[in-house]
Amino acid sequence: MKAMGEYTRMNPNRRIDRLRTFNHRLQNTPDSVKVLRDWHMDMDQNLTEVQGRVIEQQKIVFHHGKVPSGENADWTRSFRDQKMLTTPSEGIDRWAVIAPERNSYELKILLENLFRAANGMGMKFRSPHEVKIYDDRTATYVRALDDCARMDPKLILCLVPNNNVERYSSIKKRGYVDRAVPTQVVTIKTAKNRGLMSIATKIAIQLNCKLGYTPWMIELPLSGLMTIGFDIAKSTRDRKRAYGALVASMDLQQNSTYFSTVSECSAFDVLSNTLWPMIAKALRQYSREHKKLPTRIVFYRDGVSSGSLKQLFEYEVKDIVEKLDAEYKRASSEPPQLAYIVVTKSMNARFFANGQNPPPGTVVDDVVTLPERYDFYLVSQQVRQGTVSPTSYNVVYSNMGISPDKMQRLTYKMCHLYYNWSGTTRVPAVCQYAKKLATLVGTNLHAIPQNALEKKFYYL
Repeated sequence: MKAMGEYTRMNPNRRIDRLRTFNHRLQNTPDSVKVLRDWHMDMDQNLTEVQGRVIEQQKIVFHHGKVPSGENADWTRSFRDQKMLTTPSEGIDRWAVIAPERNSYELKILLENLFRAANGMGMKFRSPHEVKIYDDRTATYVRALDDCARMDPKLILCLVPNNNVERYSSIKKRGYVDRAVPTQVVTIKTAKNRGLMSIATKIAIQLNCKLGYTPWMIELPLSGLMTIGFDIAKSTRDRKRAYGALVASMDLQQNSTYFSTVSECSAFDVLSNTLWPMIAKALRQYSREHKKLPTRIVFYRDGVSSGSLKQLFEYEVKDIVEKLDAEYKRASSEPPQLAYIVVTKSMNARFFANGQNPPPGTVVDDVVTLPERYDFYLVSQQVRQGTVSPTSYNVVYSNMGISPDKMQRLTYKMCHLYYNWSGTTRVPAVCQYAKKLATLVGTNLHAIPQNALEKKFYYL
């Protein structure tokens, strides 16, 4: 597998050489030359040169200050001396741990590292209610979860022997479908890892998010803004079923909170007929928090092929615009400014800067984009191996009245807010969250989670 990875994850220089070699073969192999001539086609000898620009580093906002995101857009080391933006003011005082009795030592070491890591980031843990089990059967963990639920815990951590899918799914389903308790599953192998302190830091951040709090934020220039991510995942149990997940920010300039909701849909429909009810739920939650509806909405739509764009615009975008107008009219409010952006990760295009990967924040919106579209490419993250893949953004509808440059900057900013990784992601955080949630439901839960969890990142 390692050898295969080295072959498939080519670094920029090697990929450039392969492209040039392929181009040379096309233009010098008799059969290829004949095909090109018959179709009156001609190919350049060199790679296409395009002009791009790099968006400046973003400031990551923590509890006591701001730090630059860094040249590689990775601020992991900042947690050594920064506290998370928001944490439970009274600490985590009511929580439980389930672990095999034979792994008591591993649990002890894990908790010691977790407490130390969390304390350094401004998050306080009190001693958990410990439930020892004497076998690792799925039914045993489920019974232990039910026992813990009687104390109404804020969260439950489960130490498990391995990555057994049935056990993991049962734990998650018990916590999110049958009840409304955030759960964290940690394997024994992880608890024995030499880099346990680093792992404990990530677990502490996840637990903070699962309780509804925020580890960091970025500086946002727009107020009254709701960003929405939507994705669909097929059920692994029933090929006819799929689940659509929508995640929306609740004006991150004001309170740094999110809302999520899930609905069942057909696995054969590219467009979800349950999308508007999900948007309406997000709008109602925003109104409850701010006593008004958002003035701006940016919708990042993932999972749509280029062949479905016309259908998307005619049946999804127009429908949402009409229903937004009606919803705001009922609330005696001006219709919101709306941008509807199709996000595509599977692209053949690759960009190189002086034979290397372009830096995070690189934008290309000319030459290789289509003149009839409002589209752009964005390289938002650094990769440690291989050639970085850009993400394509196609603004199929917008009445926001902001320049393409500002839309690109906003999109890049939103790539800094995925809390499962202290660095940028390939797509805006709301898209990544929606994919994570849809996959969890389609793969493990196979049912709609409890509404009480909608304000928490329980799916991380």
